[in-house]
Amino acid sequence: MLRWDDVQEWLERLAREDDGLVRSTLAEAASAAPDQDLPHLECEQVLAAAEIVASAAGAAPDELPPAVRDYIERHGVPDESVIADAFRAVERVGMQKDEHDEWLVDLEERLGALMSA
Repeated sequence: MLRWDDVQEWLERLAREDDGLVRSTLAEAASAAPDQDLPHLECEQVLAAAEIVASAAGAAPDELPPAVRDYIERHGVPDESVIADAFRAVERVGMQKDEHDEWLVDLEERLGALMSA
């Protein structure tokens, strides 16, 4: 499960850097080579960005931090390319994580459903 407290600094950057941070975080992970080891904090940031995209597209979990809700209200629904990057980035992180907890699987399924809608 994503611990939002672990990405608090990233969320603070989100308030300053806006849409570019979500896009760049996802794009970097989505394009990372399968044999490249992503640092743990980067994986958490990727998952936070993907959760923001899923939530903004209408597939939100039950609880989100206020900073994320504020971001979603300011930006609205992301375009299909951002959703696709989020899906690929989550897949890429999933390749690396030892455990595939229910939350990670749920996030991947929500993003997949958005892509096929």
